[in-house]
Amino acid sequence: MGYIGAHGVAALHRYKYSGVDNSLLAKYVFQPLWSHCVNFFPLWMPPNGITLMGFLFLISSAFLGYIYSPRLDSPPPRWVHFAHGLFLFLYQTFDAVDGKQARRTSSSSPLGELFDHGCDALACACEALAFGSTAMCGRMTFWFWVISAVTFYGATWEHYFTNSLLLPAINGPTEGLMLIYMGHFFTFFVVTQGTLFVFVNLGAEWWAQNFGQSIPLFSWVPIINEVPTYGAVLFLMTVFGVIPTVSSNISNVHKVVQARKGSMLLAVAMLYPFFVLLGGVLAWDYLSTNNLIASYPHLVIMGTGLAFGFLVGRMILAHLCDEPKGLKTNMCMSLLYLPLAIANSLTAKLNDGVPLVDEFWVLLGYCAFTDLKAIFGKILDYDDRSFDSSKLKNGFPETSKLWEETFGRQYFMAKSMFKGNERSIKCLDSKVEVGATPPCGTTYIAGEPLLLPCCTLALALALALFCKSIPLALF
Repeated sequence: MGYIGAHGVAALHRYKYSGVDNSLLAKYVFQPLWSHCVNFFPLWMPPNGITLMGFLFLISSAFLGYIYSPRLDSPPPRWVHFAHGLFLFLYQTFDAVDGKQARRTSSSSPLGELFDHGCDALACACEALAFGSTAMCGRMTFWFWVISAVTFYGATWEHYFTNSLLLPAINGPTEGLMLIYMGHFFTFFVVTQGTLFVFVNLGAEWWAQNFGQSIPLFSWVPIINEVPTYGAVLFLMTVFGVIPTVSSNISNVHKVVQARKGSMLLAVAMLYPFFVLLGGVLAWDYLSTNNLIASYPHLVIMGTGLAFGFLVGRMILAHLCDEPKGLKTNMCMSLLYLPLAIANSLTAKLNDGVPLVDEFWVLLGYCAFTDLKAIFGKILDYDDRSFDSSKLKNGFPETSKLWEETFGRQYFMAKSMFKGNERSIKCLDSKVEVGATPPCGTTYIAGEPLLLPCCTLALALALALFCKSIPLALF
């Protein structure tokens, strides 16, 4: 997939994270809580280990949704709603604490940012599936993933140009996640119907009924009265959350491009792979004879979420390495499967509605392709030809500390997993100078920062497919 040259390595050495959270809720409520929670983690625990633990909560949440509601159109047991809310709260907490742990242990690095935001990109798919389970959204769950992915990609795109992650007074990582897990808890504890003083335990069905029934205060409005509650929520999130956020992203990028006398066309070109991904999946669903998203929402959203994670990872890496602005063709590699899937759906038009390959297996291949692409994408590839061992400051390669800083000393032996896929790593370590070569016999590992999250997703998908044949009564 190419190499990071001397310019990229030098940029990684210079890189410093910059971000501001203007949320009043975070400042006065959550920040004191997170500052207290970080003390529960030992100093030897790496920040990315905390990130991974938080991500595992969301994988568990999506897995529960698959077991009890495979098509996201049937109500799961009441306790599942509570689990969804708790797991999302823990994810938010762990995701905030990892940065504090990095500053506490002086272990902040560009790799940490890449790993953290990469997990956040994958988390969009997991939480969309969890909320789809609670609200019985069915095929509309895909659009809940879309609005989360659009805002996340827009923020990453803006960060690429402004070099600072600016969160407004009301933002998704704080208020947005809080509203979602409050919705999970609300569904678990009590749901209202009739008036504000009559309580009926409806559970997930509350979200599926018409908005006028769920909130009688608005029952007099003709249009709203005919829209499912989750549909009204999707509309409100789009109007009051997505549109203002994306408008702010575009405005901020435009100001930077104008100040630098750059090309806005090149800036917008970086959004092209995401819209191709979204358009390709929608075209596949439209041409499918099996109502693809409604029949297999977990496979579609998880496979697309993995491809999205790859796009985000590539853009973050381009930012870390200070690459020229414009379309990154290597980002499009995760889209290669979609033309084959669309062509397979088109064969159904010529074969009495029967595709050449059953679309369930095509979907499985889609998930496997995007997962393997994320794992073996070699995001951290470095040019072996420009490495001089005489410039290493000590005999043992300092870059071996990369895995220890990421996953802890006990996970350092994971390097044996990469036999046959070894390359030299020479950045993210201030003690290794540009232009050095590894000593003879020394192994340097080019690890994919999203390896463990993607492997975990693959394992969860395999377990979910296995559990599909197990009676739900056993759970």
